[in-house]
Amino acid sequence: NIVSKRAGLFILCILFVLLPGGCAPAKAAKDGAELNVHLRQSPAAIDPQLISDVFSSEVSSYYTGTLYEADPERNLIPGLAESSEVSEDGLTVTYHIRDGLLWSDGRPLTAEDFVYGLQRLADPETKSNTVYLITDCCAVLNAGKVAAGELPVSELGVYAPDYLTLVIRLEQPCPYLNALITMPCFSPCNREFF
Repeated sequence: NIVSKRAGLFILCILFVLLPGGCAPAKAAKDGAELNVHLRQSPAAIDPQLISDVFSSEVSSYYTGTLYEADPERNLIPGLAESSEVSEDGLTVTYHIRDGLLWSDGRPLTAEDFVYGLQRLADPETKSNTVYLITDCCAVLNAGKVAAGELPVSELGVYAPDYLTLVIRLEQPCPYLNALITMPCFSPCNREFF
């Protein structure tokens, strides 16, 4: 019995010596960033405009961003936006995008990328499960007709008057729009990639 206790203790000591080597933190890549994440399951979608579940939303936070985001206390803070303003009638929301943001290919992130992302969300060919956020929750101008295929995506109430300004026109005031745009379906899209 003492022999089996000693053998067990010897095996346990070997495990303690070998185990920390397998748990050492990965070294940062010198020529680029690399992120290794263990996923408990595969995400249902990785295309931002097709994400409609919590797990895929969590995963998307590693590779995309939104105009506003929630801090750890769930307060809304600017993300890719520097600031925003709402018109007096509540029907026009203007976002000022941070300067100097880049896509992974080095191309500048612009307001047009947000316009394209919202157009993809409304486009009936995308078949997004979250299009109701811009047709029903916070009705973007013409979103219902675009989503129904009655109008082209170019008629959606979003535009970029310059490369760092995004304007969203609404059919009725929506005081919680900034909370909605924390969702991945409101992410910008690189038109060249898609």
